[in-house]
Amino acid sequence: NLAEIRGEIVLPVSVFNKKYSDFKNPRNFVAGVLGRDETDPNTVKDFKFVAFELKGFHSNLCEYPEDSTNILSDMGFETPYRKTIKTAKEFKETYFEFLNYRENISPYQLDGMVLKMQESDRKDIGYTDHHPKWAIAIKFPPKEAITTIVDISWKTGTSGEIVPTAVMEPIDLDGSTVSRASLFNWGKVKEMKTFPGAKVL
Repeated sequence: NLAEIRGEIVLPVSVFNKKYSDFKNPRNFVAGVLGRDETDPNTVKDFKFVAFELKGFHSNLCEYPEDSTNILSDMGFETPYRKTIKTAKEFKETYFEFLNYRENISPYQLDGMVLKMQESDRKDIGYTDHHPKWAIAIKFPPKEAITTIVDISWKTGTSGEIVPTAVMEPIDLDGSTVSRASLFNWGKVKEMKTFPGAKVL
């Protein structure tokens, strides 16, 4: 009896804020802990596994079950918030519903949602080397912040082109500290007027 259960290990934002807020954000914290050779068992106990896909090779499960999320839920796994949509209008309504879920309800840090074809079609649609062709990620609008360029650093690229990088006053953006950004080339610097002292979004 062999089955493959796929999912993501996450940390509730409430637990992160209470116990691990010295770190940047829940996602980076979890990745850092899991990347260590040794981990504190008490820390790992705070993590949750959210199962989102089942590929089964059992007599009662075909390679792509008809409704693996319900099967996973019946098996006792926590599964993602989900909804079935059939029209463009339903997609638009669902997008804003998920946006509200992200901002006001979700216990976990989210940056988007994933659209997946019904499971009966997935085997025929298949995969690339990088991702399944039957799914697409929809990112939510990024959070924005304003800071100031304090300097421009220059680096010679592999092609010999000199590339400018904005050095900015560090600013927190959705749990990550941002202090540098590519300015592409000198023509872009002049066009966008991204000189030291400029305010940037």
